[in-house]
Amino acid sequence: MSDLASPRAGAWALVAGTIMSVGLMMAHPSHVGTMQVGPFDINVIVHAVAVLATPLLVYGAFALTRLIDRPLAGLAFAFYALACVAIMSAAIMSGFVMTMLVTTAHTPGASHTGIEFQGIANLTHWQNQAYANVYTGLAAIAVLLWSIAWRGATVQRVLGVIVGGGTLVWMLTGTLTLNIHGMLLVTLGQAVWMLFAARKMFDAKTAG
Repeated sequence: MSDLASPRAGAWALVAGTIMSVGLMMAHPSHVGTMQVGPFDINVIVHAVAVLATPLLVYGAFALTRLIDRPLAGLAFAFYALACVAIMSAAIMSGFVMTMLVTTAHTPGASHTGIEFQGIANLTHWQNQAYANVYTGLAAIAVLLWSIAWRGATVQRVLGVIVGGGTLVWMLTGTLTLNIHGMLLVTLGQAVWMLFAARKMFDAKTAG
């Protein structure tokens, strides 16, 4: 049981999940149908990567929580785990539901009787944005709580206050728009903290 979530294994999961998250945001298309890779729309591929990255990040967060080993870190993990449910839901809405909706709307000969595609597309987009906002807020709180709870991790603590606290303040001003560019900035900020956390986790394994 001691190796269930070792610092090193968790660190590798954080690194892999973080790289995948940043990469998918940089490759995120502006709309469905921009490019095909074999039979798949790039929108589907990008959001499938997001779904695959999420369990890696949750596992890494679990290992990080065990390393910090304080009740506040456990609370941070609860916030982060539910944040990841939200971001996976956002990816499903934008990547899979929206793609199927657009494909169906443009399929010749398909029965569209009684279907108002633009209204459904708007609803799908609003759901995606709602999930993205829930993720951003909960994940920012998690980073802030981990940072406060983490003894002997000065750099991570300062970065956590900047990234977690800064994101929350940005959201509270009402000026954070989670379009492609806004979400990329949020993802990059969290990626910096996660990678520094992973480095500390590697050091903890080496020291132990």
